[in-house]
Amino acid sequence: MFDVLAWILLGILAGCITGLIPGIHPNLLSTILLGLSISHGFDPLLSSVFLICAGITNSFVSFIPSILFGAPESTEALSVLPGHRMLLRGYGYEAIRLTVLGGFYAGLLSLAIFPFYFVFSVVYPSIKTFIPFLLIFVLVWIIITEKSLKNMFISLVIIIFTGIMGIKLIDYDVFFPVFTGFFGLPLLFLSWKKQTTLPEIITFEQEKFREWKGVKAGLLSGIISGFLPGVGASQLATIAQELLGEKNERNFLVAIGAITTVDAMLSFFAIYFISNPRSGVAQAIFKLLGNFSEEILLFFIFVSLFAISAGTILTLVFARKLIFLLRNLNYAKFSLFMFCFLLFLVFLFSGLGGLLLCLSCFFLGLIVNILGVKRTSLMGFLIIPTILYYLSLL
Repeated sequence: MFDVLAWILLGILAGCITGLIPGIHPNLLSTILLGLSISHGFDPLLSSVFLICAGITNSFVSFIPSILFGAPESTEALSVLPGHRMLLRGYGYEAIRLTVLGGFYAGLLSLAIFPFYFVFSVVYPSIKTFIPFLLIFVLVWIIITEKSLKNMFISLVIIIFTGIMGIKLIDYDVFFPVFTGFFGLPLLFLSWKKQTTLPEIITFEQEKFREWKGVKAGLLSGIISGFLPGVGASQLATIAQELLGEKNERNFLVAIGAITTVDAMLSFFAIYFISNPRSGVAQAIFKLLGNFSEEILLFFIFVSLFAISAGTILTLVFARKLIFLLRNLNYAKFSLFMFCFLLFLVFLFSGLGGLLLCLSCFFLGLIVNILGVKRTSLMGFLIIPTILYYLSLL
């Protein structure tokens, strides 16, 4: 029992570290731990516990750098804009809290309804047929709901261009440089250029609203992304944003928090239900354990409950402390520092090629911001390759 608790705590700690430091993902931990487990004979079950806790905790904590520092992972890229808007109004903590609410409620609900996944595992091959047409509809919707014909044309061009980028780069791990360039760097650059300041008063009051709409949208999207190959949380976050609307930022942040946590959890539960690991962490667990039994499934559910609770509490604690720290800084200069720091991290983790790619994506993201085109147009990078995958064209 002590060994299990120790590995749980180590996994939660690792999830916090990977969540707070941009560019480091639990998938990296899974690769390292898998190698150590083989070479040093670590207990496969305990190693899996570590990875589950790290993955779930990371799904909560990683929204802190995404919203406060403009450093998103692919699953949280769309949270940058509404989170940044709330930050500049003094509601940065509230933005993070909303993602935590979504992850907490949807995470618990996803565990409560896990018998439903037996049914889903039977019908999910049929559902795949409709996925490309749903995604095509989303792209069309993004275009036709632009403000003017000019913006519609620009949105179409951006979707096609980013889609071609996605097709060319599908075999490479470029999410960090691409989404940092698309979503993080433009906001930081504009904040520095406009000499943006944070409000003198940063509120921790919680505005009342009905978050269940966001929870339900995120839960359903997370279940789909957790089981269907090729459809990730990022694609479904795009759908959620279009359905909920850009102005409904609170429900969207709840939804994206829910999608990220549920997707992280179900990616390894999918091993049991459909024998298909759905993430780097899940693939490591599959290599460690193979298809595990019902007893191990129930044990993983208990571990997940522990990780959800820890991720919720720790994210709120870290967010409150960092908000106070951010309040005492010159935000324009801090934005410039973060801009340069993120470029350094991209170079560190992705090399010169990743840095050049990030800068190219930055200029494209800057154009989208300046022209007032929907940022979801940039998600053509993921959506078009997914459509082609389901149509067996890629």
